[in-house]
Amino acid sequence: MHKFFFCALALVSVTALAKGPSGAATVLNDAWYVMQAGNLPWGYFHEKIEQRDGRYSYRYEMYKQEKGKIYQENIGAIAESDLTPVAFNLNKAGEGATEMINAAYTKDKVSGILNIEVKGARLAQLKRHIPPGTIFEVFFPVWIKQHWGELTPGKKGRVQVFTEDAPNRDFISKPAYYEVKGTNTAEKCLELQVELAGIKADWCITSNGELVTLEVPRRQVSVRKVANEKAAKAFLGK
Repeated sequence: MHKFFFCALALVSVTALAKGPSGAATVLNDAWYVMQAGNLPWGYFHEKIEQRDGRYSYRYEMYKQEKGKIYQENIGAIAESDLTPVAFNLNKAGEGATEMINAAYTKDKVSGILNIEVKGARLAQLKRHIPPGTIFEVFFPVWIKQHWGELTPGKKGRVQVFTEDAPNRDFISKPAYYEVKGTNTAEKCLELQVELAGIKADWCITSNGELVTLEVPRRQVSVRKVANEKAAKAFLGK
């Protein structure tokens, strides 16, 4: 992930995607988060999800610090109202290295196709067939919002997702398994356990698709929402 498990967090040029369609937007989430590895502040990010002209747009900007170095990652993505992929782009920057990933979705008679171009630190041209119903990983919170009425305690299921940030061999559709654990009344969010590629994460998310907390026990990584940009930057000492 980036979003499920923060496996390889790292600037995306999202100019075209971030603008998205031209109509008035309904904002689902516009929030700042801090990331922690064990007891150490690790980074922060800003996430914005909007619905506009029958499509969803996603924007994400992250800063993390490792060994005194600052790394950046931005993602921009668009999906149809049923979360069928449209396109995404992603850039990373850090220690003088950059990487750009662009992907566009088309459809043939049987399945969807993602044409992926990787530039910078890696170079690759990839074509990936993905089964019907696959969504971009970043839109999992929107999927939660759309299926909120079904998510009662004990409910288990799976969502086919495509991870935007992955090694070349892993640019494939994968199942994300989830189980509804209950409701956190203090935080007013639904508690889910989500498993992707053998890694489990504990989510707490609202009915509007707004992430409140996320924890990955196996990697001792945690994410939590904070009040604003100032609080996020202060967490990392900026």
